[in-house]
Amino acid sequence: MTRIINHMGRLMNQVLRTLESPARPPAESYPVAEAIRRGDFGSARLNFLKLPRQSQIRMLQTMDQSAIRRLTLGLPDTTLAHLCAQGPAPLGKTIVGALPEGRRRGVSLMCEQHRRQHS
Repeated sequence: MTRIINHMGRLMNQVLRTLESPARPPAESYPVAEAIRRGDFGSARLNFLKLPRQSQIRMLQTMDQSAIRRLTLGLPDTTLAHLCAQGPAPLGKTIVGALPEGRRRGVSLMCEQHRRQHS
């Protein structure tokens, strides 16, 4: 019974993420999406960092959690903190949750600081 409830919870989260996110990544993020499809996360990160911040946020909203985890592990903490602070709350939670415990705390603190500065 618990497994069924957990499975239903995961399915509902996926549905909500799909409804909240745009149907596809922005056009300028094609090099990032293509590199991720090939499994070349180094190139994906470099191209991702060249995107404007709002395009980065839209790109992350179209990705699944495993791709977000692989992409964010190599991004600078300050970039992740800005994305968390400027993006929707569910995206921020996903980004922070994808990080190892040591980085998670630092990025969370920077994110809160950025939110306070911009509000």
